[in-house]
Amino acid sequence: MANDDALGPIEEELRLTREQHGEHVRRYEQLAADTRQFVRELLIRFDRRMEAQERALGAVVDELREQQLAFREESRAQRAEFREETRTQREALFRILDRLSGKGPGDAPAQA
Repeated sequence: MANDDALGPIEEELRLTREQHGEHVRRYEQLAADTRQFVRELLIRFDRRMEAQERALGAVVDELREQQLAFREESRAQRAEFREETRTQREALFRILDRLSGKGPGDAPAQA
């Protein structure tokens, strides 16, 4: 019986320790569940924001492509206009040179 009296407080301490351990496990599991939910919500928000960013960047890229195409077309038109103007000026210059050299309509004119 003396042994039982000595074990009584130890058994009580073990019981309390088990209860505390059980409570700590429950708290940990709840904290882990809350953390998982929080992280899940953060990732959902992040994904939505990234999708919005992708759409915005896609719109910017589309606009830049359109501007690039318009610039190319404008450049082509300007080059064509410049070539035509140069050709016209060159022909006018050759006519002036032909007149200055005294060549008439039957003579061979200067060639471009």
